[in-house]
Amino acid sequence: MTKIYDKLRAQPVPVYNEDDGQYAVVSYEFLRGAIFNSFYDPYISWPPLAAALADLAQGDGKKSLGFNGVRVSLKPNCDTSQNEFNSGVEVMAAIACNGAREIAGDYHSIQEHLKHLLTMSEWGSVWERNHLMCASWPEIEQPRFQGPIGAVNTSNPILLIGNRHGM
Repeated sequence: MTKIYDKLRAQPVPVYNEDDGQYAVVSYEFLRGAIFNSFYDPYISWPPLAAALADLAQGDGKKSLGFNGVRVSLKPNCDTSQNEFNSGVEVMAAIACNGAREIAGDYHSIQEHLKHLLTMSEWGSVWERNHLMCASWPEIEQPRFQGPIGAVNTSNPILLIGNRHGM
């Protein structure tokens, strides 16, 4: 992984797939995002991710296109019913940003937040994308739920496992 990361930092891999007209640039950030997203469905995504990494080690990023959240096609698709409500990015923004505290979008605040995230995890730069997404989110009129989260009694026990509390 270190060799692949170093290669991509030095020179991202441009990719064009003739079969479906898809193109992208596989960069260090792109790969980190793909790996991070694969944590959410490892049984499905890790086998193709392993194949993509093996090819990437040889300089071929074509299989990496399958991990790009935003893919660009050179073939027109005018059937909007196939693409309607198909973007997880907008869905995530609507849920996360409407419930988030108000986020300052100035450069200094964003830089300080990124530093804070990086002290907690080496994946902080991936999480910072979510923060940036919410920094430009429009204000909503209803109050945002800020907690508390909890219940005096639940009908079933809840097991919560984590390595840190709070951010």
